[in-house]
Amino acid sequence: DRYFGFMYLVRTFENTEIPLRLKPLNVYYHMYSGQKLSSLNAVMANLHYARTQPLAPIFTSEYAAIAGGFYTTKITQHGPQKWAFANRGKLNTIRFGRATFRAVDFAQSVGVIGQRHLQGNLYVSLDPTHRSPVITLHDITESDGSPIADRPYVIESRWQISNLRIHPSGFSFHAQGWGRGTMTWWVPSPGTFSVTATDRQGNELFSHTHATSTTTLHLNLNPNAQEPITISVVPR
Repeated sequence: DRYFGFMYLVRTFENTEIPLRLKPLNVYYHMYSGQKLSSLNAVMANLHYARTQPLAPIFTSEYAAIAGGFYTTKITQHGPQKWAFANRGKLNTIRFGRATFRAVDFAQSVGVIGQRHLQGNLYVSLDPTHRSPVITLHDITESDGSPIADRPYVIESRWQISNLRIHPSGFSFHAQGWGRGTMTWWVPSPGTFSVTATDRQGNELFSHTHATSTTTLHLNLNPNAQEPITISVVPR
């Protein structure tokens, strides 16, 4: 008789996000949820909640591969704050606990495309195209914003990012995902940027201009990218 009970799934989502991110978010339901108005409303409420969250949609099979990489990854420490990673499969995020005052040293790292502080932890994003990445950290003194770096890096993204290339005139990367491509990048200097996307054949899909008055560049790209596309960001 508790046909509305599925609505409590949101409580489970919140419990696996705070105080530590533990699980993915999955809204799973059957067609018979439409038999009762209360159960249908519960499904709709869960879907609405999911749409309002900063999620990166992926296939369940891909998440299973990420979870598998957790068990196969080999970590070798090469210094007080330097680690090499191997055999990680699809695992592309490393979490450092109690790392509020630590950040990535990009000059001494290999295959790192981004970082983000959250709930006292440091999440480091690895480039899927690098099979043997190296993460080197260094101490920082401020924790009220994204750490300063001498090159662009991704802070968060709804689309999956890979093959990041830093050029003298900007940077480019491959992106793939569903829905709008909302993403946030740290850039060394504020200004106006030309953002161009091309498909695998080199055909231009769109070209936009984005301006920022800070070192945080927010992109909100329109089309789906179910097939990987190349995005180039060039200061104007």
